[in-house]
Amino acid sequence: MIDVSEPPPKGAMLSISTCQATRSDGEPCAAPVGEAGFCFWHDPQRRGEMLEASRKGGSRKAVPLPVGRPIEAEEARGLLAATLAGLLQGALDPTTARAAAYILQVERKIAEGEEMERRLSAIEALIPGGNGKTAWHR
Repeated sequence: MIDVSEPPPKGAMLSISTCQATRSDGEPCAAPVGEAGFCFWHDPQRRGEMLEASRKGGSRKAVPLPVGRPIEAEEARGLLAATLAGLLQGALDPTTARAAAYILQVERKIAEGEEMERRLSAIEALIPGGNGKTAWHR
């Protein structure tokens, strides 16, 4: 039987692959271990670091986003190709790739709407007496 009251000796860490702590739901923690046989989140010697990391992680959600510029269709296709390549090479996780593809899709829909508005305004301007507005009423 393994005595878990003291950290295992340094050489023994090779045989322990997951944290020896129990999660709050009663299940064993499956996180990789650190030097003391516990993961970063359960290591009592690193509690201060864990609390600081937790605090910083929550505060990053309030970072204001910079205002970007609209992108052209060719640039969007290049970004989509780069996203796919990163996903297939394992350099980009599927959740991030999915988010990037969705953002590109939304940007494309906005551009299509703007183009439709421009074209409709041009057609309405050609209608006699329209002055850029629809000349008929319902």
